[in-house]
Amino acid sequence: TIYKSQGVLFVSKDNDLLLSLPIEKKAILASRIIKLMLLEYIWTAIILVPSLAVYVYYEGLTLSLIISSVVMLIALPIIPVILGTILGYISVAISSRFKKKNIMQIIISLAVFALTFYFSFMLSGNLNELINKAQDIYKTLKEIYYPLGLYIECIEKVEVWKLLAILTINLIPLILFILVFSLMYFKIISKLSENHSKSKFAFTTLKAESPFDALFAKEAKKYFRSSVYLLNTIVGPSLLMIGAAFLLIKGIDIAKLVGENTQLLQQLEEYIPILLYMVAAMCVSTANISASSISIEGKNIQIFKSLPVDTMSIFLAKTAFHFFVVFVPTILSVALASVALKVSAINLIIIVITLALSIFMQAILGVVINLFLPKLDGSEIAIVKQSASSICSIIIGILYAILVIFLMYKLELTHPVFLFGILAFINMVVILASWVFLEKIGVKKFEEL
Repeated sequence: TIYKSQGVLFVSKDNDLLLSLPIEKKAILASRIIKLMLLEYIWTAIILVPSLAVYVYYEGLTLSLIISSVVMLIALPIIPVILGTILGYISVAISSRFKKKNIMQIIISLAVFALTFYFSFMLSGNLNELINKAQDIYKTLKEIYYPLGLYIECIEKVEVWKLLAILTINLIPLILFILVFSLMYFKIISKLSENHSKSKFAFTTLKAESPFDALFAKEAKKYFRSSVYLLNTIVGPSLLMIGAAFLLIKGIDIAKLVGENTQLLQQLEEYIPILLYMVAAMCVSTANISASSISIEGKNIQIFKSLPVDTMSIFLAKTAFHFFVVFVPTILSVALASVALKVSAINLIIIVITLALSIFMQAILGVVINLFLPKLDGSEIAIVKQSASSICSIIIGILYAILVIFLMYKLELTHPVFLFGILAFINMVVILASWVFLEKIGVKKFEEL
């Protein structure tokens, strides 16, 4: 909600249009908060429904459970949306005071992301202690968030006043928030949309760049200036780095885990390089940078097409930038994990080479997919997270991981050299086929956009 509220409430593209219309600010704010809440309802349902299914499996389905759960599903996201909106405003307000707003926004988001995973790892390490203190934690949560206790009581026996209390405790803060926040909403948006320019001009020697270098630099500027583009495509490699660092710091002794079973120990040592590759491949498959690189041009695509550069150079720059952004953190992560898991130097080199081919294959396939499934009229969020090209790119990455599992189990390719040899061959075939496809058909398709 913190992240979503920034785009929906404060820096939305239709701010100038909506605020110029004869519409009450309360109506605009209320409609946008409802949009946030609808998104929150989806995420709440994803968590609540499986939990309820487990509860029903063990305790049975009752009318009181259905009624109380429906009421709680409606009421639960309201206060988090209010708090998330306030924190989102604080985040935008802080970043707007800096010259490099987007960079500051990215730093704040990554800091929150890192802190979240740090506490998640800390909690997972103390799971038994949390289970033993479950009752104390429940009492504390009930004191902090009173509707939680009412909800638990309503599961056992529905009481109308308790259901009304749950709705009232959540709806009153929402109504007050809309009324109060709408009074300053216009001023907040106007303040956040201000731009301050300050530059010092100095004569310097002009440096000539090759067309590829200029295109690569253009891709980098567009990528790092967009917090939406960066944060939604760097999650996989970031998770891989956090996991590898955690593995290296905490350490893992495989021999200690399996005990005196030398046969199992030998099998695990053979599978570790393959498992490491699979985890890395799954993480990098979510980095759909090139799959959004054409759509992200938006209305500027016509200007981009008019540049005096070869179209294949454009495709190559987009592919190379995807490869560079994903390859560097991935290889660093694999190296750290290899030290922790005691992977041999030869296996590490084989993993790195195969991963490099895999990342390049996904990069060039992303360009091909985006070329045939463009979304030039959407917002950055829609392009990066919801477009057909980005979804197809992620699905292909998942199918690739399934292929690795199939080769490993069905063909009994447990030795890294044989399995990685087959994967490397598949990657090279797809890369060459994609390149020929771009030359023969892709160039014409790009000109038709």
